[in-house]
Amino acid sequence: MPRNGVVQDIVDSLLKKAQLDDEQKGGPIRVYECYNSRIVKDPARDTPIMTVTDSTMLVLERVPEDELDSETTLINVFHFQGEPNKTYGVPFRFLIKPDEKFVDTKKRLEKRTGLKGKNFEKVKFAKVKRSMYATPDYLSDGMYPWNLLLD
Repeated sequence: MPRNGVVQDIVDSLLKKAQLDDEQKGGPIRVYECYNSRIVKDPARDTPIMTVTDSTMLVLERVPEDELDSETTLINVFHFQGEPNKTYGVPFRFLIKPDEKFVDTKKRLEKRTGLKGKNFEKVKFAKVKRSMYATPDYLSDGMYPWNLLLD
């Protein structure tokens, strides 16, 4: 991409090169900027590419259907090993639903991530506050993730 382009040019180029349906047919594309495997900002479509630093990564994804037609509360999801400051992988946004038990949320997460069986069973889920030295609060099946947003 030319450095004098904008984020919309990246979206258009991706759709063309990957031979994907445009946003009218296939649904809207979400764009976010990541640093150290965490989402740091949502650049506007008219943001110049030259303002995106080389140390960050742009992630583009189709907005999932369950996030299109409702009032949505999205959380940022990231992966860590042992401690929240030991991040890895590609972060993503995920819809949290009121009155949904975590056991049901996990089913949606399994579908979203594509992990199955024993690989998914190994994953632990935690709420992590924004503080750099936050202690993760691990979730259990009977909890309601929506209520954790209120803490």
